[in-house]
Parts: sequence; C-alpha cells; structure tokens
Amino acid sequence: MTDITMQWEIRRGFEAQIEQQKQTNRLLEQIAAALAEEAKRDDLYCDFCAKDKGAVFLLQRGFGGHYICDECVALAAKIIEDRRKEANR
Repeated sequence: MTDITMQWEIRRGFEAQIEQQKQTNRLLEQIAAALAEEAKRDDLYCDFCAKDKGAVFLLQRGFGGHYICDECVALAAKIIEDRRKEANR
C-alpha cells in the first residue's frame, strides 16, 4: 500500500467517524428535546406511590417511561439498609 493510499484510507476512516458522531449528536438532541417536553407535562406521577410531580421534590424518569419520587427512593434505601442489617446478624 502506498503512502497516498494509506493517507486516503485514514482520511475516509476519520470522515466516517465524524459522520457517525454527527448522527449520534442529532439523536441525542432529539432525545433531549423529547425529555424536555415530557418534563413540562402536569400529569406525571410516581409509579410506586401515585403522588404527582407537584407533591414531591423530585420525580425521576426511569426505563420504559416509569417514574419514581424521591420519597420512594428514600423508603427503598431504608428497606435495603434494614434488610442488610438483619442479614448481618
């Protein structure tokens, strides 16, 4: 392979990487826009305790569009802590 051919192949590789990064950036922008629109909704609620987003400090989106509030996270952490203590007795 000649030097010019190698340089050409390297350039094509870089161009492909740049195009892939542009596609990734466009996709991330679309996701961010969709999440921003979703966050404006007033009908969001915790899937564990059913409190709406106005009744809690934080409502975190998880996989599949499910939400959990900060209070349920704290309760879950307490349950886990208690069970670990019981297991170590």
